[in-house]
Amino acid sequence: MHFFLVSPIFVFLLHKWRRIGIAALTLATIASILIPAIYTGIKDAPPTLILWKKNLEGGSRPWFRISPYFGGMWMGYMLYRLGNKRVKLPKWTVPIAWAVSTATALTILLGVRSYYEPDDEGNPVGSAFYAGLSRFVWSIVICWIIFACVKGYGGWVNWFLSWKAFVPLGRLTYCVYLSSLTTQLLYQTTARLPFYFTMYNIVS
Repeated sequence: MHFFLVSPIFVFLLHKWRRIGIAALTLATIASILIPAIYTGIKDAPPTLILWKKNLEGGSRPWFRISPYFGGMWMGYMLYRLGNKRVKLPKWTVPIAWAVSTATALTILLGVRSYYEPDDEGNPVGSAFYAGLSRFVWSIVICWIIFACVKGYGGWVNWFLSWKAFVPLGRLTYCVYLSSLTTQLLYQTTARLPFYFTMYNIVS
């Protein structure tokens, strides 16, 4: 939530000295991927915040979760540079891009499922890759959706996401985002009896 405090530094550099700004943002992006990956691999920590796993210190720290923010900054800078220019993509690339982004999103969402199993012993190498890349790659998926919708390749997705009903829903979901972790922690730490490990409990 407080990542916006660092954005003026990169915006200023990109505006004043483009090459320096690109280099700084590139280094910051690489660091945001490597730090959680290295920490997760060395500490044998889970690749994401799983409350009943050990070594959770890293997953809650902001610099472990900043890579999607840098992904958004790259997208914002690219759209700024393009302005109102029409971007012509070959017709065959658009459906492929949508298919790849959808498959990637599903892989990120479902790829972590095994780590939630109670008897999972973990895989340091797999955990390190997931911890380092999953958040940034997820931001790339979102960036493709934004780019496609802004530049006329969104189709029905753009129509659906432009629905005015999403305006109040977007504000509501942001409020849920701000309070969801506290609610989850309260629910799990105040339980007097053990509960069955089901997919419903994971999702809820």
